[in-house]
Amino acid sequence: LIGPLGAIVLGDSDQVAEKILRHSEALGGISRFQFQMDIADITHENLIKSIELIGKQVIPKVNSEKSK
Repeated sequence: LIGPLGAIVLGDSDQVAEKILRHSEALGGISRFQFQMDIADITHENLIKSIELIGKQVIPKVNSEKSK
């Protein structure tokens, strides 16, 4: 489930972007993607960092690849 072809999206910003793009291709295109984080098992600082990485690195990478 966690590996490159699994359903769970986990990893650095490049891995997450690649997996979102892979899911989009497999599903014939997606316009939305929802993240669910286990806030009981993550510090507030790491939660904010994860949200920031999604906005500043993952989304731009996904949008860049989708526009090609």
